Amino acid sequence: MILAAQDIIKGAMRALGVLDKSEAPTSDEMNDALQALNMMIDEWSARRLMSTALTRLSFPLAGNQQSYTIGPGGNFNTTVPFDITSAFLRDGYGLDYPLDIMTREVFDSMQDKSFVSAPPQGIFFDPGATQQASQLGTIYVYYTPDTSTTYTLWIEALMPFTEFASLTSTVTFPASYYKALKFNLAIELAPEYPGVVVSDEVKILAIESIETLEATNAVPIIASMDLPGQKGSFNIYSGDYNTNS
Repeated sequence: MILAAQDIIKGAMRALGVLDKSEAPTSDEMNDALQALNMMIDEWSARRLMSTALTRLSFPLAGNQQSYTIGPGGNFNTTVPFDITSAFLRDGYGLDYPLDIMTREVFDSMQDKSFVSAPPQGIFFDPGATQQASQLGTIYVYYTPDTSTTYTLWIEALMPFTEFASLTSTVTFPASYYKALKFNLAIELAPEYPGVVVSDEVKILAIESIETLEATNAVPIIASMDLPGQKGSFNIYSGDYNTNS
């Protein structure tokens, strides 16, 4: 089943009770609903459990350069991620090195942020100001990479969903999202129709569909614990110790 944005919108209007099967919404109603649909999936983008997987991205690092803008037209020319959950570094010999994801407090505590060494040990991601004419974030690398080899930064990032460009744009979500799109959009559209009350059935279907997606997308956490006299933590699945050496 292939659906377009207009199919989701008409289904939501029927579920809301403002459109009969034999009726056609006006052009203004469709365009307003498209805007509401895009606003809804933009909000979903910020919820980790609404995404089936993180996006893996890679960018080349320059020797003696510590900070890199990320966003349209930036050093890393892509959409600004909501968050970076993990990262590693690959050198020119094909060797990979894990990178710590630093908080702002940890990064700010570093005394010599321009210190050059091989290889870098961590990164700090600053998403930038909430309101910017051009949305740009900044990735800071610590230590500053040297020039002894080339380095490529690999990140796992939570990225925004792609909006529907037009009413005829087809759904790029998995089929399991159809129900959530339809019934949650119905709730989003309700304020546009004064006097219209969302039925309990629609509310339940909207909530259940989101809960199903979040349960499906949840990532299991591997339990581990630190033990005295051991370097690293014990992994209950591998039966061995997690170490960085």
